[in-house]
Amino acid sequence: FLHPLSLHDALPIYIARSEEKFTLLYNHLAKHSNARTIIFCNRKFTTERVCENLRRRGIPCDMLSGDVNQVKRLKILEAFRAGSIRTVVATDVAGRGIHVDDIAFVVNYDFPYEPEDYVHRIGRTGRAGNTGTAISFADENESFAIPDIEAYINEPLKCSMPEEWMYAELPPLQAREKRQRRRERGEREADLAQPVAETPAEVAEASAQEEAPVAQEEA
Repeated sequence: FLHPLSLHDALPIYIARSEEKFTLLYNHLAKHSNARTIIFCNRKFTTERVCENLRRRGIPCDMLSGDVNQVKRLKILEAFRAGSIRTVVATDVAGRGIHVDDIAFVVNYDFPYEPEDYVHRIGRTGRAGNTGTAISFADENESFAIPDIEAYINEPLKCSMPEEWMYAELPPLQAREKRQRRRERGEREADLAQPVAETPAEVAEASAQEEAPVAQEEA
């Protein structure tokens, strides 16, 4: 059952470069931390990367993709309904089975290629008489799909630049996560021998040691 577009408060489309999208997403979630939100990505790899990077910056979330088995999927959906998890990152295939009321935001991290997928995605909000907002990020590789979607829904889509607050600098990764990222990239073999800081004092000391030589982490 697809809900009428009139049930949505807004359908804003933010024009952004691909490298800006994670920053825009993070700041939106940080501002609306208590809102039930579904984030859609076009590929499984992107879904995994977005979910992991949100967790590394302190935003609890879970992921639904074709690789998630049915038992785990049901547990994630139950947690989403109960509110113990407020954010889910999903692919289109996995997202079509999400039937949860009171979803405040659908975020199209990747702008969908097909008009039908756009309608299916935004249909996750506006359920049971509630209203919701569907936000889309359209980058240089995806904006071409906008005219086809407008024709399909017979309604113009409002495109604009993101608001200034959405460009706020990302928070630093925690010291533990920075060391893990270094291990994965093989940038510092010596880091492998360092113990993981556990106390606040140890975390602060480790973070201070790492901040100087480390370039800004890729989102």
